[in-house]
Amino acid sequence: MTTAADIRIASFFDEGNGETRRLAALDSSLPPRGELLGASVDGKLVAVLGLESGELVADPFTRTAELGELLRIRAAQLTA
Repeated sequence: MTTAADIRIASFFDEGNGETRRLAALDSSLPPRGELLGASVDGKLVAVLGLESGELVADPFTRTAELGELLRIRAAQLTA
C-alpha cells in the first residue's frame, strides 16, 4: 500500500540556508543564489530551483524528476 505524500512548493531567498547547501552537496553542485523555489516532501526540502539561473539542485537519493518539472512550471508562472 502506498500513502500520499505532503508536497509543498514555496519561494524563499537563499540567505546561507543550510538545507540549500545540503542539497547542493548531495547533488555535487553549488547552491543556486538569489530567489529560489523549493519543493518539500513531508516537510523535508528535496529540490531547489534558482529563479534567475534556472539551476536545479535535488536530493539524488529521492525521486525528484517530477518535482523538478513542477518547480519549472511554477517558475514560469511567476516570471511570466
